[in-house]
Amino acid sequence: MKRIILAVFIVVITSAVYVTYIKTPYQSPVYILTDSPSVKYALDVYQTQYPSEQNTFYHVTVTEDDDLEELLEPVIPFATELYVRAVNCDIEEIKATLELLDVEYYIEIGGIVYGKENQGISFEIYTLNDIEALHRIDSNTTIYIRDNIVNCIADVDLAVDLISRLYYDIATQMPNVVWINQDNFVDGGDYRILDMYDEVISKTTLINGSGNDGLAYELTDSKITYEVDNQLDIVIVDENPIEYVYYLLNGYEMGVNYRYPYVFNLSNEDIVFGNNELKIGIKFARSDEIHEQYVYFTTDYSIEKDRAARVGESYSIQEQPIYTKPYIPVLMYHDFADVVGPTKAEQSITVSTSLFEQHIIQLLENGYTPINFKDLWEYLNNEGGLPDKPVIITADDGYLSNYEIAYPILQKYNVPATYFICTGYVDDNRYMPHFSWDDAIEMEASGLIDIQSHTHTHPLMNKVDEAKLLYEVNYSIELIEKHLGKRDVVVLSYPQFGHNSFTVRTLSNLVDIQVTDLNKWRSATTALDVKRIHVSNDMSDVIKEIERLTQ
Repeated sequence: MKRIILAVFIVVITSAVYVTYIKTPYQSPVYILTDSPSVKYALDVYQTQYPSEQNTFYHVTVTEDDDLEELLEPVIPFATELYVRAVNCDIEEIKATLELLDVEYYIEIGGIVYGKENQGISFEIYTLNDIEALHRIDSNTTIYIRDNIVNCIADVDLAVDLISRLYYDIATQMPNVVWINQDNFVDGGDYRILDMYDEVISKTTLINGSGNDGLAYELTDSKITYEVDNQLDIVIVDENPIEYVYYLLNGYEMGVNYRYPYVFNLSNEDIVFGNNELKIGIKFARSDEIHEQYVYFTTDYSIEKDRAARVGESYSIQEQPIYTKPYIPVLMYHDFADVVGPTKAEQSITVSTSLFEQHIIQLLENGYTPINFKDLWEYLNNEGGLPDKPVIITADDGYLSNYEIAYPILQKYNVPATYFICTGYVDDNRYMPHFSWDDAIEMEASGLIDIQSHTHTHPLMNKVDEAKLLYEVNYSIELIEKHLGKRDVVVLSYPQFGHNSFTVRTLSNLVDIQVTDLNKWRSATTALDVKRIHVSNDMSDVIKEIERLTQ
């Protein structure tokens, strides 16, 4: 996990025009603010009306007729670094004056900038052509910028665009730019220019202190989960023309930005969840495609409340020898209905109301004791025992029938069960109806039902990158715990059994028990490999299948 500093502000927000989504291998350069900037931003001594400790970098142009010490007098109490542009001056005299001051200094002579330890070049910015030329300078050349955009560009909108482009391009792509001299008089200018300078200076430059050795922004990688401390700040610096960019955070629309570099900003206080997926939709100009990319990040969060108390018998460690078989049977259901359709798919996924009740009766009459995953976890960790014939009842996907049909039957016979839900589909009735969080709260309050994770959006977990893998599990658990309370055991059921050694190893520190596949060959039950028995509508006798796998 990568730790970053998060700084964000939300810009123009409208509704995006939805077009066809086309997956492409192209990755647009999406940057995230990760560290303090390294570029120093210096005010013009002539234009500084109220010097203060807030600004400690200053620059001045001095000629042979000027008294340097007199020019610097207003800022000397605050300056830590000075940049002197010498025009027709005695250089040794300037150096002698600066040496008497307790500051670091740079002297520009004929476009060459001399520091105590190195030298670089001065580069003036007036127009877009200058910014483009700046990109072409050798990356090994140290560059000191002179910002003259406002002095040159009368059109406010164009000036704002150029200011944004210059500062964000420097912050994302130009580690060799170390200093910016503000040559414009902006204090009395248009508020849009003032606001843009406030934005870019606060995020891309230093106005005092010392910076780091790198860029403020880092190119994102969708395979990495970033750790956010304060705020999230995303920019997109793409040479391809972009019409607009929209952002969705955990599926919720956050806004659209039409201005380069398409900034997305969010303070830590406005980030509701600890585990987050930022979806970025990029609409390129002259194209009908929406290009999608993702940034995954986490923030600190805590769950205060505990889950509802469970009901039922507990099994002490002294009872552990009672159960000696390697496999502990776990039944897997999905949907329930009074009448089940005739197709193979319907018969596989849906069990009739009467048959489900028949299964419960069969289990009880044959001496089986339904347990929960907390019992299993304690047993596997030598902290508890098990009854003579344990069985776990589960249902995947969180369909409404789990609440309306199965739950009343479980209540009738006082039988515990675990429902594995996809948190992204709770109370979602677009394709198949799913129960709501209120339903889940009611069921867990009974002490019989345990709600656990089937991921957030039901992906094949062995087909996704690590950051997506972690998000799907962590976010689903976070949602479950925020609604229902902290889990006393955390269990994951893989959608469509999509797992491999990497997923099991990666998630082993996040979840206690992983439900992986179907049991066909009497495999042993372990915390990292719980296999289940698929119960379909043509399985009239579940006891026969349980006995086949446990004998």
